[in-house]
This record gives sequence, C-alpha cells and structure tokens, in this order.
Amino acid sequence: AASAASVPPPAPTGEAAELLGALAAVRPGTDPEDYWVYEEWDVEGLRDDLELLLKEEHRRQDLSVFEDVLASEWLDGTVRATLPSGVFIDVEAPYSPWATSLGLARAVRIEVAEEDLLATFPRGTRVHAQRVCVGGGSGEGGSLELSLLGGAAAIRGDLEAQLEVLRRRLEEVEDAAASAFRGGGGGAEAAPGVLLLEEEQDVSAFAAVRPSEWLPAVVHQ
Repeated sequence: AASAASVPPPAPTGEAAELLGALAAVRPGTDPEDYWVYEEWDVEGLRDDLELLLKEEHRRQDLSVFEDVLASEWLDGTVRATLPSGVFIDVEAPYSPWATSLGLARAVRIEVAEEDLLATFPRGTRVHAQRVCVGGGSGEGGSLELSLLGGAAAIRGDLEAQLEVLRRRLEEVEDAAASAFRGGGGGAEAAPGVLLLEEEQDVSAFAAVRPSEWLPAVVHQ
C-alpha cells in the first residue's frame, strides 16, 4: 500500500510565529518544519537556537560610536526579538540613525513581568532604551547593554560604568604624556578637553539626579 503523504504543519501563531520570523531574519533558509515536533511547535528549541545566534552577534560588534553616549541618554531602536532572557533591540547610533547595532535589555532591566514580555515587545516595536554599558575586548568587538527601566535610580550602575570609561581614557592620556616626556617632548601636560578624575570617586549620590537636571560645577583645570 502507498504510504500516506506527509501533512505540512499548520501556520504558526503566537510565540511560535514570532520566533520563527525572528529566526528566519537571522538565519535565512530556516525550515519551519524542523521545529514541528510531535504535532506541536517546538517553542523551546526555537528560543534556544534564536538566543544562541543573537547572543553571538551581540558579543561581537564594533560599538565605538556608542562609547561617548551618556547613560542618561535615550536611544531609539526597533525590537528584533523577545525572549524570556530579555529583549534584543536594533539600536540606532545617536548621530548616525542609519547605522544600527544589536543591544540587549535583559529581563531584570525591564519593568514588565516575564510572561508579559512578548505581548509588550513584539518584533518590530519601536522603543526608547538607555545605554547601560559597552563591554567586550579589543579586536573581538563588544556587547551593548540596554535598560528599558524608567527613572534616574535605574542608572545607578550606569554612572559607575561611565566613570570606568573616563578612567581608561585618563590612563591613555597619562601613558601618552609619559611617552612624550621620555621622548623629549617636554612636560606631561594633559591634552585640552581631557577630563581628569579623582581616583576612587563615589558617584552613588548622583543616582537620584534627573537626566534633565542642571548641576552647578567648578572648573578645576
């Protein structure tokens, strides 16, 4: 007797449709039938494969354009995929909106319950996100961490991240000045416009300051 023809899976709906669409965008040629298992969509398998691909891209990017973005600054972006771990967002560079990088707002930085993430941030949703930090090693790119939390208290850790960036720049300036001094270039004066920081500053007192608030200051150098 002839074997019965295989019946194609039904059109995906809900989370399965969202995940398949996002996966196809990241990995063209994805066959939906690979995820039709035992008469149901393998949502867990879709999540795992999509997260693996997105996190690999997230970790290896040229993010130099975002290094000078303040933690209090809001960035425009479009949701590429929503997973239980967080929301992956194609973020527009502040002064080059045609250039985008993949950022991740982890679930702990979103004021939405995990079970409501997908309904709140479906693929293609336009969002505003705050830059938390830019991490990664030189030569291999880095990762762009985002926050979808509101309020100044949400950027307490971001202030420390900004301080670390400035400390690294200070070290670079000091190294360059020392090199110039050894080469007979004269004194080790810092370049104009370079911000010099007191070591081990505690910036936690600024966590409650609103991003739009002006602060009095004194020029030291």
